[in-house]
Amino acid sequence: MLVLLVSTLPGAVAYAAAPEEVPRRLVRTPGGDRFGYAPVARPYTRALPERVTGLLVSHDPLTGAERRCGAAVVASESRSLVLTAAHCLFDNDGQARRWYDQVTFVPAYSGSGAGGAPLGVWRAVRTWVTRPWRTRSYSTEVIPHDVGVVGVEPDASGRRLEDVTGPGLRPVSTRRGDGRVRAVTLPGYPSELGYPGDAMYRCSGRAAEARTPWPGMLMTRNCQIVRGHSGGPAISGRAVVGVATSSSPYHDPDGFSLIARLSPRRAQGLLAVAERGMAAYAAAAARSRHQATVADSASPIGVGATPNVFWKAEESTTNGRANW
Repeated sequence: MLVLLVSTLPGAVAYAAAPEEVPRRLVRTPGGDRFGYAPVARPYTRALPERVTGLLVSHDPLTGAERRCGAAVVASESRSLVLTAAHCLFDNDGQARRWYDQVTFVPAYSGSGAGGAPLGVWRAVRTWVTRPWRTRSYSTEVIPHDVGVVGVEPDASGRRLEDVTGPGLRPVSTRRGDGRVRAVTLPGYPSELGYPGDAMYRCSGRAAEARTPWPGMLMTRNCQIVRGHSGGPAISGRAVVGVATSSSPYHDPDGFSLIARLSPRRAQGLLAVAERGMAAYAAAAARSRHQATVADSASPIGVGATPNVFWKAEESTTNGRANW
């Protein structure tokens, strides 16, 4: 069976919905619908994991299209990291391989109107994806590496992301065959087949090892994620154990979802690289502020000689380095 990547891949097909994509006997979410979804009560800021789950928006520089995915804050020393799917950040399908730009994250997103961004809008300054995703073309062998990380800049008051959202989800690694993850919750923002895209839904499911051709992934047959949801966290307890990446085609009567686990080498290595990247970013920002202060004190009109030089340089190199 081919996997339909339901968030961003070019040429993705929207199939007419069958009466039950997830058989009713397999729906484990209280009040769950035919895909296993139930709406999350507002406001999303009340508790974990909804408070740290949000909408990731990016822009495809080739097509001009806006891309929407799920994402979640992860606990980190930089207090500035967001976990999502690699396909939400980098297109590896076909010849026109490219990074997406203008990446922003909105935790506890509640819609485009007033109050829709209760915890702010956070602009990315660096993004990272796993090396197999960046260097190899999309295939069933590459899907297990569909993990990406976003580093966001502080807000206008200098607060870092976790200063506002509270502690992020603790990332936990598992290996193929590790039986510790038995149940998962998948929160996200589905945006097709009647789902609005501006409301959070969740699905609860049992996790199991995915079979060939997706070795090393987790699978749940209790949820079938819909376009817009992918990139959202797979949560077990208070930890994030993976990223919801893809699902079977919508017309599949035995629908399922695939989860890219946080492998000890690739995913945790990626998070470590992101931590170092954000530490370098913070150090450079501090030097830039110091230089601006010195320039201001020496200027007869109180204006720095080279405003925003650091920010422009950072944007020009975003994504280009240290992809694990």
